[in-house]
Amino acid sequence: MPSSRAWTACDTVSGKIYVFGGDSAFLSSPLGTVEEYDPTTNTWANKADMPTARSGSAAVVIEGKIYVLGGLTTWGSAVADVEVYDPAINTWETKAPLPKPRGLLCAAVVDGKIFAIGSSLPPNGPWSRTVEMYDPASDTWSKRTDMPSARGALACAAVNGRIYVIGGRDGGSIYAANEEYDPETDNWIKRAPIRMTDSGGQTALASLSTTALNGRIYAIGGQRNIGGISERLVLEYTPPIVTPEVRLVVAATELGTVFVSPLMESYTAGAEVTVTAEPERGFELVKWTYGGEEFTTNPATIVIKEGATLVPIFARKVAEPISIDIAPAMAITWNSQEGKTYEILSSTDLENWVVEVEGIEGTGENSTQFFLRTTSEIYYRVAETP
Repeated sequence: MPSSRAWTACDTVSGKIYVFGGDSAFLSSPLGTVEEYDPTTNTWANKADMPTARSGSAAVVIEGKIYVLGGLTTWGSAVADVEVYDPAINTWETKAPLPKPRGLLCAAVVDGKIFAIGSSLPPNGPWSRTVEMYDPASDTWSKRTDMPSARGALACAAVNGRIYVIGGRDGGSIYAANEEYDPETDNWIKRAPIRMTDSGGQTALASLSTTALNGRIYAIGGQRNIGGISERLVLEYTPPIVTPEVRLVVAATELGTVFVSPLMESYTAGAEVTVTAEPERGFELVKWTYGGEEFTTNPATIVIKEGATLVPIFARKVAEPISIDIAPAMAITWNSQEGKTYEILSSTDLENWVVEVEGIEGTGENSTQFFLRTTSEIYYRVAETP
């Protein structure tokens, strides 16, 4: 790197690495320097300086632009500035500042929102648990649930929509903490702390870096003691696979009732459930639609999907004629069930039907109804009365 500095922030855009700010004299000479590294040519290039010189800031990328948040100007002094660098045109833009000055914080992006987490103000604090969310669309900040432990000089990375906040320090301790934040629910969970090996004890680290790759988080470098020797460690952490809980949404209908087994408040995506339709009198289930699929069995087994709605499609039940005698009179015979009523409908175009006879009581045997046939262009059918 062309310039010697520590406490920098960096991120990547379009295969190039950008390094922002830092300090050349242990928090007494903050820099606004920006340098770009191109791995394909193994060369460095100077870029437009940050408007605010600082060290110990955080950097994240959204839509090809790098947001640099907060930072330290001197020992014991922090800034709230948020500035955005556009590598495509090598220019800076100022955005809404953090609600309060913060340095040695970390930041991560989930669903296009920036989450700024923790901070510290050397040498004696304060040490922060603060979590704030920035929405680029509205250029506004909003408060979120504080993380469980107050710390700065920490690191964080996002995997599968969750943010993992790792390590850090307060005034007298260095942490091995690994806490998971879910932006959707605004809740925190403690996860496995930093360890050198699966069977070893906890490894407390501060002033480390983290990055996410292929669903894993890599914790790199740091210090195990306040003011101690810097480490060369690279530790790998595999976050748990989080399967979303999904509600089964059933479309409302007055033509039947749907029963679900097992019936639960929510399900794990991919779980199988059995659905059974009980049509209202005079109706029958034609099919189900769910998540782009169709089912005609009743009961049916479906696989729970996010964002899908189960739609039962009912239609009026039709009693199929057993025989029809034509002219000069017409007789319609059908399988009549006791306890049900039927009606005879007629049509000249097979689309618009008119009730000719209604209230025919079922007998449990074949029923017959006679008509005078007025024209050869008339059609009849039997329907069960709802």
